[in-house]
Amino acid sequence: MIRFAHGFHFPWRSLDRLRAACRALARAAARPGSPPLPPGRPEQGRLSWLALLGAVFGLGLAVATGVYLARERDDMLRNAGRETRNTALVLASWVESGLRAIEVFEAATVAWIGSQGIDTPEKFRARLSGQAVHDNLVARVAGLPRVRTLFFVDAEGQYVAGTGAWPPPLLDVSDRDYFAALRDDPSRERFLGGPLRALTDGRWVAHISRRISAPDGSLLGVVAASIDLVDFDDLFENLALGLNSSVTLSRQDGLMLARYPGPDAHIGTRFEPSEALRRILSAGPGGTLHVRSPVDGILRVAGVWTVKAYPLIVVVSRAESEVLAPWRRLAGRLGLGLLLVEGMILGGVLLTRRLAMARARVREARLREYQAALDAVFGNSTAALNEVELPSGRFLRVNHRYCEMTGRTEAELCQGLTPADVVHPQDRQEIMRQWRAAIAAGRHWDTELRYLRPDGTVVWGRISLAISARDEQGRPTRGLTVVQDITELRATAERLRHNKALLRLGMQIGKIGTYRRDIVAGSYECGPEMRALHGLPTGDAPLSDAAWLDTLLPEDRERLRDEIREALARRLPEAAFHYRVRHPVDGTVRHIEARARYEYDAQGQPLRSAGAAIDVTASREAEARIAHLARHDVLTGLPNRMLFGERLDEALARAKRGQGFALLLADLDGFKEVNDTLGHPVGDALLREVTARLRAELRETDTLARLGGDEFAVIQSSVDQPQAATAVARRMVEVIGMPFDLDGRQVRIGTSIGIVLAPADGLDRERLVKAADMALYRAKEEGRNCWRFFEPEMDARMQQRRALENELRRAVAGQEFELFYQPIVDTASRRVNGLEALLRWRHPERGLLRPAAFLPLAEDIRLIARIGEWVLARACADATTWPDVPKVAVNLSPAQFAHRGLVDAVTAALEASGLDPGRLELEITEAAILQETEATLVTLRRLRALGVRIALDDFGTGRSLLNLLRHFTFDKVKIDRCLTCDLRRACEGNAMAILRAMTGLCTDLGMTATAEGVETEEQVRLLSRERCAEMQGRLFGEPCPAGEVPGLLQRLAVVDGTATG
Repeated sequence: MIRFAHGFHFPWRSLDRLRAACRALARAAARPGSPPLPPGRPEQGRLSWLALLGAVFGLGLAVATGVYLARERDDMLRNAGRETRNTALVLASWVESGLRAIEVFEAATVAWIGSQGIDTPEKFRARLSGQAVHDNLVARVAGLPRVRTLFFVDAEGQYVAGTGAWPPPLLDVSDRDYFAALRDDPSRERFLGGPLRALTDGRWVAHISRRISAPDGSLLGVVAASIDLVDFDDLFENLALGLNSSVTLSRQDGLMLARYPGPDAHIGTRFEPSEALRRILSAGPGGTLHVRSPVDGILRVAGVWTVKAYPLIVVVSRAESEVLAPWRRLAGRLGLGLLLVEGMILGGVLLTRRLAMARARVREARLREYQAALDAVFGNSTAALNEVELPSGRFLRVNHRYCEMTGRTEAELCQGLTPADVVHPQDRQEIMRQWRAAIAAGRHWDTELRYLRPDGTVVWGRISLAISARDEQGRPTRGLTVVQDITELRATAERLRHNKALLRLGMQIGKIGTYRRDIVAGSYECGPEMRALHGLPTGDAPLSDAAWLDTLLPEDRERLRDEIREALARRLPEAAFHYRVRHPVDGTVRHIEARARYEYDAQGQPLRSAGAAIDVTASREAEARIAHLARHDVLTGLPNRMLFGERLDEALARAKRGQGFALLLADLDGFKEVNDTLGHPVGDALLREVTARLRAELRETDTLARLGGDEFAVIQSSVDQPQAATAVARRMVEVIGMPFDLDGRQVRIGTSIGIVLAPADGLDRERLVKAADMALYRAKEEGRNCWRFFEPEMDARMQQRRALENELRRAVAGQEFELFYQPIVDTASRRVNGLEALLRWRHPERGLLRPAAFLPLAEDIRLIARIGEWVLARACADATTWPDVPKVAVNLSPAQFAHRGLVDAVTAALEASGLDPGRLELEITEAAILQETEATLVTLRRLRALGVRIALDDFGTGRSLLNLLRHFTFDKVKIDRCLTCDLRRACEGNAMAILRAMTGLCTDLGMTATAEGVETEEQVRLLSRERCAEMQGRLFGEPCPAGEVPGLLQRLAVVDGTATG
């Protein structure tokens, strides 16, 4: 006995005994060759009716033959009607497509006439009677193969133009139906005319005409297309419908347009439609009828179909005599056969009656025995049983349990239902195929299936079918079926399979392996996931302890063995372990975390364990990557500030034990300009190249770190100092000073290095770093691209620098800056062309400071942008108070020019002051545009778009920018004071030639040349001779505050008047 969940149990053994008993009963009642089981009435009654049955069968056969012949005749006529109707439908569609194409063409022609402004009969005749219209019609009608001609007729019925001969003939068609119908009925838009003889060759044609109306609705004319009806005859002839068949195209009023075969004499004849044809036309688009043809008097089967949207019908007919010729031959053969069959039936009835009577008594005895046994089984069984008739499968008998399983009453099941009616629809086809195969083979059949109850519930059953009765030929006539309800069993098995698959899927996704270990036998049983984790071959063969341990890394084996021994010695119920394996296929090392549960005997001795293992390689590697990223620079892979501090602490610990080291701090000179002008991607690539070069110059024992930005640090340990530090610093300066090739760009930078020595300069980390930073600052002060060792007095200088930083920040916040202005005069007239704004810092203690004293520091601490914005705003505001001054010039530092907000700052200053942009001149030094990049050109063009003037300052002091002048023309070029300081000596050397070349270049490019540092009249004379347009210097006035500018302008105006007077 098997017990299920919820306390349900099934008596399998009792049911098996019941199935065996039913099979034995079936075998006893259905032995091969046994007579068939008789029905309930006595055998004598059946035999009495046997003779009558033979007679009735013979008569029925005769009647059936007659009915069959009658149906065959009707079917032949019906099929002929369907064929002719379908043929008529196809022909009607062909005719419709041709007429619709013509109608669409005519409608398009009418629309074209309306679009041409033809709204009077006079315009109609005048515009459409030309040869161009004739040629256009001929070309367009070529695409309409069913159109013979196309022509226009005016409102009087006169031929205007067409596709016929040119010039058009004088024809009057006012009496033709296709014109008169449209003329007489203004509501009619189109008309299909009757057949007419063509004037040219006498062929039958029909016309499709369309009305052309004026805007007021009056008739302008008619466009008509003639169709050659002979084309229809050709088509009908090619159909090959058979002897005495015909095809007719007529109007619905009975007017015949075309017929095949002829005669042509009936074309244009109107035949009155029959009553049957009228009914067909009123009921639908087509049909069939039997009619005697009015043309040849033959009785015909005709198919009729109307041409959609046109008053036409197509009639396809066949002679009835030809249709029924096969039927007549069939009737003759069947009549002869019927006579033979009737004779055979009579003899068979007599013989069968004699044999049946002899076997009736035996069958009655067997029936009583079978019925008694079957009644006992059906009445007393708790299993589901049914008996069916074979081969139909109709239920003959069912018990109450089978009714419960199928959800139907006994009356419902036994009123003609079969097993196919109660089986689930999804199983029906396959189950019935197997059922029929078993019945055909006459064998026992077992299977499982689903029943679908009327309420929608599904019941699973295991059925066992046995043949319970056979006829005289041994063919099954009845079958007995025993059904077991296995619904709960299937549900339990399905839940088990689902949970197992879900568990397996989870283990595969999570890479979780399971194992069992027999501690006593020293063997492992591993699941497939566990074998995959360890790289073991698939299979179920147990592994020895040694074989399992061999899959681990050698350095983990002994440790894991000790951990397991300790867990067993402590009798722990569970233990967790971590170990590593090397996969034998790909060679990768995998981290495995395992947890085991142990079983012990009564004496505490370990027996076995079971556990699970999971691959944690990804998480371990992620932890390692996170730890690496926390201590290394992402861009260069160098130790970051954190790891550098740890390495420095280690070096300091060694220094305390007598192992000295050198600390080098390096800054990249010019890196910020590269980063600002060429972009961050190029800057990142430059940092990686710098890293590669520095690594090549250092030993493996040295530490190279990136502290941030362009700041690097080197810890050089266990060396002879200071010689070794000097050597490595020299190599660093040399390799960084060499050009870098970055995506086809040649970039040059330098480096400044500060060096401290330990323990000579101290053993405190913060003090050493601070000292190296001061040495680095000294290297930058003394020209950059060099190295300096720390000296004690640097600390004082650093303190001064930091004090100046704080004072400069307070100056920006408190606006302690002022603008002084120096005049720019015209060389020829000495008139003031503008003022250059010069920045001064009025220091509370040190007095008035020039830009060289504080602007480099402002650039270092990133204050230059704020100061530059203030200068722009102040200069623009001051310029608005001097309307007679043509322009004011403002210098832009390299850092300010590289700032992203420069254009916005200029725009804001102009808007706030209201200054005309043409009065603002921005002076940009050569150093500011050191890198000739697209970004530089974009900034210059954006400034030019504001309307301000742009001057190139200090021209001739840096590297050549001639290539930039090819892409951008400055408004002004300012010649540096170094070329104008002593023009008398310049006349004797090459400097004058350089000056002459510069002024000539400015003249040729349309730029103003302005000379700075003019202090003598001799310089003025030489500059005038070399066509220098403007001058600036002490000769014309010292820089002065804004409040003194009016007086300066007045003094220069007096000088100008004297000079020009």
